[in-house]
Amino acid sequence: MATIIAVPTLGAQTLLTNPSDIIAYQIRQFVTTPRSVSNLYYDEVISLNDIISRSAGDPQSVVGPTTTSLQKVFDTIFGSNSSIITVTINQIDAATYALVLSIQIMLNGQAYGFASTVNIVNGSIVMPNDLVPTITIS
Repeated sequence: MATIIAVPTLGAQTLLTNPSDIIAYQIRQFVTTPRSVSNLYYDEVISLNDIISRSAGDPQSVVGPTTTSLQKVFDTIFGSNSSIITVTINQIDAATYALVLSIQIMLNGQAYGFASTVNIVNGSIVMPNDLVPTITIS
């Protein structure tokens, strides 16, 4: 019998059942949500911003907590030992690095994968929508 997973959201699609959508939603929440979003569930909220703020400027110290946080979330949703989380750092310069997140889930004999790169500049997450193109007028 196939396992059906459903995750509620506050978005237009109130219930996610496609594993790929669930993975993308959880990563988006992890990257954009501040830990202080909930006082009641403060210890259960995972937040990349919080992990980065605790890293004291050391990119390598972000890897362990990020991996542990994501592993806990995906094990809770999809079951223990069903997910492989890989987090790596690509140092760009002294103030900038890329955090590469790779998630693989096995569910009902089907593999689902997701990869995302998050750029961190001077301890702040920079997302594509944050970038404003500059135009030089001569």
